[in-house]
Amino acid sequence: MTESLEVCNWTPNPDADPATFAYTFGGQQPVVSVKPGTIIDSWSFDCFGGRVKSTSDMSTAVCDPRFLNPQTGPFYVEGAQPGDTLAVHFVSIEPREA
Repeated sequence: MTESLEVCNWTPNPDADPATFAYTFGGQQPVVSVKPGTIIDSWSFDCFGGRVKSTSDMSTAVCDPRFLNPQTGPFYVEGAQPGDTLAVHFVSIEPREA
């Protein structure tokens, strides 16, 4: 008998205030709680937070340095404790925009 894995589809709001995203590991409340073994289907911004849209956009002009490298999540894994090691397996990685 094959057990079906849960899938959590979590989508960041691309129009949200950049200050609402996480930029470091830790210090942010989880965006969602998942059970161990759950597949998380999500996306992330590029390192410029999606602000550089063309070759004419200079990152120094369109980006606020406080909001570089936004993180997706964090995700709370039920039962995980501080100091635990979590194994993460990437099933697929694709560019969000071409």
